[in-house]
Amino acid sequence: MIVITKVPYGHESVYGGLYTAIACLERNLPAIVILLGDGVYSAMKGQASNENLGYPCIEDLFYTLAPKVKIYVHEKSMTERGIERDRLIEIVEAIEDQRLLALLREHGEAIIKY
Repeated sequence: MIVITKVPYGHESVYGGLYTAIACLERNLPAIVILLGDGVYSAMKGQASNENLGYPCIEDLFYTLAPKVKIYVHEKSMTERGIERDRLIEIVEAIEDQRLLALLREHGEAIIKY
């Protein structure tokens, strides 16, 4: 389980988390990604970091992971930041607190936080 809690730009945390998930895919290891707190900004549509900042596009990295890696976005974190579901890429799944707790119980033996 990879938990991303930082904003997508200005930190390398999101890239580190997504590249860790990609490495898991390449080694046939199970992985899920959970976006919490400011990490929910990473799932917003239309990011053009490759044009503006010279970084790989985060949206493209998410599509590299799907559908083999499930990507979850914490709904409460979205609400606290005024982000509506329709502003997110379609491959992410919004989850409530109860589902988040269930995922932590199910996959919590190995959590990598970025």
